[in-house]
Amino acid sequence: MKVAAAAGIIVLVAAWRFIFPNSFLSVLAPLSRAGTSLSGGFAGFSAGWSDKAALARERDALTASLAEMTAERDKLAAEVEDLTRQEGTRGLLPKGVLASVLVRPPVAPYDSVVIDSGSKAGVSAGDLALAAGGVPVGRVTAVTADFSRITLFSSSGVETSVLLGADRLPETLLGTGAGGFSLSLSKPATGTTANVGDRVYFSYDGASPIGTVRSIVTSPSSVDETLLISGDVNPFTLVWLTIVPYAPTLPASMVATSTSSS
Repeated sequence: MKVAAAAGIIVLVAAWRFIFPNSFLSVLAPLSRAGTSLSGGFAGFSAGWSDKAALARERDALTASLAEMTAERDKLAAEVEDLTRQEGTRGLLPKGVLASVLVRPPVAPYDSVVIDSGSKAGVSAGDLALAAGGVPVGRVTAVTADFSRITLFSSSGVETSVLLGADRLPETLLGTGAGGFSLSLSKPATGTTANVGDRVYFSYDGASPIGTVRSIVTSPSSVDETLLISGDVNPFTLVWLTIVPYAPTLPASMVATSTSSS
């Protein structure tokens, strides 16, 4: 019975479709539009999820790329800052070899560094190393084709001829390590020959300051006084050095035979 009723309905609908097609389509149009809209909605919903996933991946890729570019920018900015500091007085100094510091304290022995320039770049044993601002900090003590070792004036036991104070008194500076120095003076009958705050100079390009007297140690039982001096350059922060020719031979306390950091 139900099958016959269903068959009858199908026959009536088919007859309506063929006999009165306009009327049939008019009734069917709202349902068709609703179905099309619903179908499009599902398609759009699905496409939306697909687009969001693609956008998320693109966003993550752009974020990673931005982080990489930011790190590169910061690296270049730091390099420009360091080079600007190093080259600030280049116009006042003889041109030399600008070298990057590869190894420095505490990786290298205290108060020595290894640079990325050697004999191929024109570096020779005995050359003078200048830090930012043209401050003399040491001498080249060993050279290979591509690398050189710099022994700093502040290296423990190294003796350096210097000029003390406003009167430029010739004295011998003794390196004590970690950027520090000491200097022994004989006390005159009238009192000390130096004062806290006096500058110490290296004989290069006139008189180049390399340190300052921070304290003076005296003893009633001693005829000497000891000046404790801090260098103008922190050896732990050296990044670039300019290497220039320097005629005086290396003192025995600075002679080295290897660029090794050990």
